Amino acid sequence: MRIVPEELYQKSYDIVKDIDEYDLYFLALHFQTGHKIWTGDKKLRKGLKAKGLFICVSTEELKAKRYKKKQ
Repeated sequence: MRIVPEELYQKSYDIVKDIDEYDLYFLALHFQTGHKIWTGDKKLRKGLKAKGLFICVSTEELKAKRYKKKQ
């Protein structure tokens, strides 16, 4: 049973291959669910922002209740 379709893994890999290819699973799950990625990984956050993807949320943001899922 697969939760995330193969094409989302490929799309995710293409985006994160020059950031950290092991993060492709988190990105693929984001594309599947639409939920932000909760991470303290500054390299991932910075790399995704540089590509126009503002999809990460930090623990501090969660604590401040600033996180909202985009509809």
